[in-house]
Amino acid sequence: MAGQLDNFDRRFSGETGKSSSAQLNSAEMQKLASLGYVGLQKTSGAATAVTGTDPKDKIEAADRVAEAALAFEQGKSDRAVAVLTPLVASEPGLYLAEYTLGAALAQKGQHAEAGKASSQSYL
Repeated sequence: MAGQLDNFDRRFSGETGKSSSAQLNSAEMQKLASLGYVGLQKTSGAATAVTGTDPKDKIEAADRVAEAALAFEQGKSDRAVAVLTPLVASEPGLYLAEYTLGAALAQKGQHAEAGKASSQSYL
């Protein structure tokens, strides 16, 4: 076990003769990509820009969804609907917000509206 630990230390401290930037084969890259690990190897081409939403920009929306979900769980459907209706209108595609809004509307007996709210972006 001590030998394995020494090998591990050498490998990650750069003491081995091999290059510290080991290249992965295609199968290994596919496995890692399927787990959500992307951009592990340097590309020889130009750097590509990262696109998408910065999670910090969505903290308020996530907090509102969590507030509404808690209200729904406590049986406060009116509060959940009041919080989620404008959020779903301004942020389409938030699955948890749409689902919770639909569930809250169903809990209030508004089944037609519930079906529309919880499936609007999935039809």
